[in-house]
Amino acid sequence: MKHLSTLAALLCCILATTFQVNAQSTNDVNPFLKEIEEEVKLADQNPTDGKKQLQAVQAFLNDTISAERDLNRALVYANRALAIAQEHPAPQDTLLSFAYEYLGIIYMGKKDYDRGLDYLEKALDAYSIELGRFDPITNGNKLVYGWLMAAASPSRGMPKIIEAFVDNGRAPQDKRIQNIDEANFSLEMGFEMLLAEQIKYFRYALPLITIDDKQFFIVQTDGWNMEQPLVGWQARLLADIDDNPDLPSLVADQEGNITVMTKEQKEKHPIVFNCNYSRLDPMKLKLVDGEARLAFLNPDYYNNILNKLREFKANNK
Repeated sequence: MKHLSTLAALLCCILATTFQVNAQSTNDVNPFLKEIEEEVKLADQNPTDGKKQLQAVQAFLNDTISAERDLNRALVYANRALAIAQEHPAPQDTLLSFAYEYLGIIYMGKKDYDRGLDYLEKALDAYSIELGRFDPITNGNKLVYGWLMAAASPSRGMPKIIEAFVDNGRAPQDKRIQNIDEANFSLEMGFEMLLAEQIKYFRYALPLITIDDKQFFIVQTDGWNMEQPLVGWQARLLADIDDNPDLPSLVADQEGNITVMTKEQKEKHPIVFNCNYSRLDPMKLKLVDGEARLAFLNPDYYNNILNKLREFKANNK
């Protein structure tokens, strides 16, 4: 998981309270313990009251004094609230949303990020169902928890941040978060984190095409070459932007040998990709044989091709 320092800071902000404690000695009693036990007692006395279970969870999360919050005990009451919400669904009641939300926060706090992300996604879906997609509470939570999720997994968090801005703009005027543009820092930083994640993911990938029944890696076009990050190549390749029409298009065979594509080859083998989907066979996409694919290479293999490209360019200036 990436950006864990950012994630820790975000968790602290979300879980922080307005309480201030002036400890006089190391023997001072944690002022939150009494509140926690009172809320736990009420939750235990009312096992079918989902809100009281959530209040117990909140008491645990409000504990900013203990060396570690008792997240395991909080988890017990969050799961109770979830079970109640699932057994007794109520429209316009956010019990289910809050239960998922607290479970997400707890698991993020326990550094079980995959499970935490799953529950936060469930919470945001529940808000959309319980309150509506364009409700300000729904979009506010998408923004806050999308930002938290992006710190752990940009590809899962960034879509939520985008949805918050897009859906807020589509919402009726009386449902909009009026100052959401002041939160566009999260939009920009989320995009930066997503881009960094994807550049790393595609670091050793190359487009692959078939020419005369033989596969070749694309290593240079008139607007891109493999010395640049792969992320960003699509716009140039698929839009056929001629940044330098005199720059030759180069391909490498499976051994890394570099050759120049002829004009006829470029016309006959454009870099295109298409797919279709059938409800009759939903587990498999329909792809067109011979069209472009993306090949993920091991670093040594990739660097061998890169070195041969540089040698080719040095010898053909």
